[in-house]
Order: sequence, then structure tokens, then C-alpha cells
Amino acid sequence: MGAFARLLGRHVRELGDWTWEQAAVHLAGRAADRFRLADRGRVETGRAADLAVVDPAAVTDRATYERPRVPADGVEHVVVNGVPVLSGGVLAENATPPGRALTPA
Repeated sequence: MGAFARLLGRHVRELGDWTWEQAAVHLAGRAADRFRLADRGRVETGRAADLAVVDPAAVTDRATYERPRVPADGVEHVVVNGVPVLSGGVLAENATPPGRALTPA
């Protein structure tokens, strides 16, 4: 989520290079289209429920080259394929991760 948080925090909130709407389409919709993931990338009936809820005032990346796995700030909730994996900024303790390798349609 570091690259996503960088785009949202730096380029949307701080620099204003992108709107929040443009960033959402770029990060989800265009990626799904490019990789031909027909059931992902948009919030619509019949699509997989992959969602992230961020705090616009707080989202920022904290990872560095020395510490690349430091989680981003301001990411409150993440749902993968309809299953909460991050709630209130805390990783859920799922017995089986809900994600899977995705292949183009």
C-alpha cells in the first residue's frame, strides 16, 4: 500500500496534481482494465468486493529503501474479496487469507 499512500498523500492531498476521484480510478479501475480483471476495479453489483478506506487527512507512506515493509499511515480499513483484512488500522487474524492469484478474463 506504500505506493498507493504516496500517490494519495503527496500528489492528491499535498500537491493537488490529482483529484481524489482521479486517483481512485487510476489505482483501481485502470489497473483492473489493464490486467483484464473483469470482476475488479469498480464498486458495482457482481464485482469482487476489494475496498480500501483511507483518512484523506492522514494517508501517507512511511516505507523507506532501508525499511520497505513499514505500513502506510491513514489506511483505516481494507476488504479483500469481501473479507476484512484490516480493521481500524489493525490486521485481522484470518485463518485463511481471502486473496488469490488473479488471472486475466
